[in-house]
Amino acid sequence: MKRKRSSLPVVACCTPSIDALQTEYLAKMATRLIRDEPAFTSSRHFAATVHQGSNDHPALIIGDQREINLYHQMPSTRLDYRMAVLAQPGDIVMVSHRDEAFEHYLANYLQLDRIRFTAIEQEKNGIPPVSVCCRTEAELRRLVCDLADA
Repeated sequence: MKRKRSSLPVVACCTPSIDALQTEYLAKMATRLIRDEPAFTSSRHFAATVHQGSNDHPALIIGDQREINLYHQMPSTRLDYRMAVLAQPGDIVMVSHRDEAFEHYLANYLQLDRIRFTAIEQEKNGIPPVSVCCRTEAELRRLVCDLADA
């Protein structure tokens, strides 16, 4: 079964008005961004095994930002869920702490349902980044390995 990955879900709330001058400005800005940052159009800057796009298997999506110095000391927030908008049915979204009310919102208002949320639930601060926990904690490592075998 081929899984089609769409871009971000769009829930219409208003219609922006962009005139010809603004459209021209946006096109110039996009051209400049692509010129100044070649990584926007290629994955060759990462590694030979990294490829753009996705395949038809379930994905593990990690929204943890504790490895970014700016967020390192911050308490857990719903920012972990920001990557959930990329998830498709059958995917797993790894977060620091579950927020069932927010998951309900995602499912019922953004139609992001049939997504599995898994969390690293710990009371204390100083939890290692989720990517580290996926390597060091047996249950999470098994989850990642099972997903890779799917």
